[in-house]
Amino acid sequence: PSEQNPFRSREWLIAKRVELYARGEGDVWEREYMAKRVRGGKRSIFPMFDIKTHTSSHEEIEQTIARQKWDMDWVVSVDPATVSTFGGLVACQNPYSRKLYIMGELYESTQSNTSVTQIVPRIEALKRKSFPHDPSKAERWEERWLQVCDEAEAWFINEALDRFQQSFQKTSKATNDKEYGISLIRDLMLHKKIIISKECPNLIRELENYVKGDNGKIAKINDHLIDCL
Repeated sequence: PSEQNPFRSREWLIAKRVELYARGEGDVWEREYMAKRVRGGKRSIFPMFDIKTHTSSHEEIEQTIARQKWDMDWVVSVDPATVSTFGGLVACQNPYSRKLYIMGELYESTQSNTSVTQIVPRIEALKRKSFPHDPSKAERWEERWLQVCDEAEAWFINEALDRFQQSFQKTSKATNDKEYGISLIRDLMLHKKIIISKECPNLIRELENYVKGDNGKIAKINDHLIDCL
């Protein structure tokens, strides 16, 4: 944290803290100068996100959807990368209540582990953990899944199909305003239509710490799983 920076005077830090808290930006002080993980503040993009309301243990989610698994719409959403973080989410939605359950995440920042050869089997393992595969219903199980991928990453779509016969549809991120997607996520939270498994710590961290920049615009940083969502 800046407090331990020997090139910053104690007086300057005290004055900055007083200034930020006076402007109602105490969260900026805690985050930017004290290196703490804090949520909220007027720059928070998801101030309504609440751990108690919007997350649950994986076991509790499993119990909730146990009798409905074959009626759910199952989705895999991936945001591939070769030089940054590869993000992915496995989710299901009840077609009647429209409630969305985020069952698992893939968050890989080590570049040597982001190849299609390594990633696709991990996605498959996440799918089978979330929705156990019954060999006697193999064809029906495959039909339950929709797999989508950022349209800018055609290399992943092509290689996944070529090497693993896994089909991913292209998203239309480029033609949609990001604010629309964020507004939709906010509505899901406000109407308690989303539950995130606690086995998705990176998604939870991104949601808690997603803030607007100094210019008031959404910063394109630490949002790999938010993009998937």
